Amino acid sequence: MLRLSAGVVTTLLVVSVLAPGAIGGATAQDDTVTVTVAVVDSNGDSVGDVDISVTWNGGEGGPINETTAGNGKAFVDVPRGADLEIEIDDDEYVRNSPFVKFNAAEEEIRVPVSLSGQATLTVESEDGPVSNADLTLLKGSNSVESVSTNESGEATTRRLERGNYGLRVEKPGFLTNNSEIALTGVVEKRVTLERGTVSVDFSVVDNNFDEARPVENATVSIPQIGYSSRTFDNGETSTSVRVNREYTAEVSKDEYETVSQRFTVEEEPVSVDIAISRADTLNVRSANNRVVVGESTRITVTDEYGDPVPNAAVRVGGQSASRTNDDGETDVTINATGNVTVTVSDAGLSASVTVEGVETGSDPTPTATPTPDSSTPSPEPTETDEMTTEPEETAGDSGPGFGIAVTLAALAGVLALARHR
Repeated sequence: MLRLSAGVVTTLLVVSVLAPGAIGGATAQDDTVTVTVAVVDSNGDSVGDVDISVTWNGGEGGPINETTAGNGKAFVDVPRGADLEIEIDDDEYVRNSPFVKFNAAEEEIRVPVSLSGQATLTVESEDGPVSNADLTLLKGSNSVESVSTNESGEATTRRLERGNYGLRVEKPGFLTNNSEIALTGVVEKRVTLERGTVSVDFSVVDNNFDEARPVENATVSIPQIGYSSRTFDNGETSTSVRVNREYTAEVSKDEYETVSQRFTVEEEPVSVDIAISRADTLNVRSANNRVVVGESTRITVTDEYGDPVPNAAVRVGGQSASRTNDDGETDVTINATGNVTVTVSDAGLSASVTVEGVETGSDPTPTATPTPDSSTPSPEPTETDEMTTEPEETAGDSGPGFGIAVTLAALAGVLALARHR
């Protein structure tokens, strides 16, 4: 039988206890890499004594803060394959944005830095300092810095990399000013803004129809500037407004819903199309205004556009009667004398019409005596008409025509007697 000494047993126990930890430690080291951060200036020379901060994976890890040595280098342990962001903090050198390194490995990462510059900007117009103007410094088309002026029209940028930048200055109501600025250190620049206006054409239509129809005499207003006008028969009107602003137009008209619409004006003329619709309405009509009690009349219900309203509830004298068909019609019976109210309702809207109930024997539908139309010419009299309108001559008439005939006959008789003698 083999026997082990106490010393050998102790050694085995130590190995067995330490082995798992040692293995785990090796695994942990395999998941971590040491990167060398080397900070260099625009000439490629090393920059020492610069504070760096390293985070990874969008800020999920870190930060790890280190300071570069005289050779411009610092060592940082980070997860293998992590995406790193490296920022610097220094009184003399600066980066406009963090340095990004994807998929970190055991390697050296060169981080370029630049001497810092700073700008104090003053914005004014013909009326004096311009407050709340927005200033943007650009590298190419990329925004690097954005600041706004104070009540004195001034703004100061943060420290940025030295170099040439584009400068854009904007303020609602003013034309945009584009220029350049060179950051060679601490610099100052003054910018002048000019006011500007641009035309706006409004077109108001009712798009309830297959082809939208212009809305005449609609009121278009811009409350911000106190503007108001009415559309012409083509549904259009126009005005001028300040450039580079956002406005709200309100359109209103009797029997229409009021509509508000936002629009933005830059530095070119714009057209604003606004659609409005008639306010929801019920219209009810009775085929007869007077009905014999016990008889019925036809009720027709239409909406704001004259279209039939199906399935509208109809009440007669406060009592439920029927519902309209697909054509918006229904027949209701009038069962009382005097004025009877017929009410229709649909989708929260209601309207009514009054029908008079009359007793049997009364004229339920009185008609007025026709009045001749003065525009219709009277018929020309015929020959027969003329004969019948002349007075007839009868025996015993003593009119002028009868007396002459008798006198002539008497004279003829006297002459005949004279010849015989």
